Amino acid sequence: MQRKYNQLTSIEKAALLDKLKQADNINELLNILINKFDLKNCKPGTITKTLLANNLVSMILPMLNPHEK
Repeated sequence: MQRKYNQLTSIEKAALLDKLKQADNINELLNILINKFDLKNCKPGTITKTLLANNLVSMILPMLNPHEK
């Protein structure tokens, strides 16, 4: 039986956080989430997409300051 994120226990969420914190790079960090959850079939609403996009562009990318390809 597959569970949703909100059905994980606090111990499981803490273990996921630890695993994410140990990732060597953003690619590995995102792959942990992609492999753990069915994100390909997850269809976020407009508000969720807007929040995620805005925070990635305004907060995360400036902190990482990656090189453009």
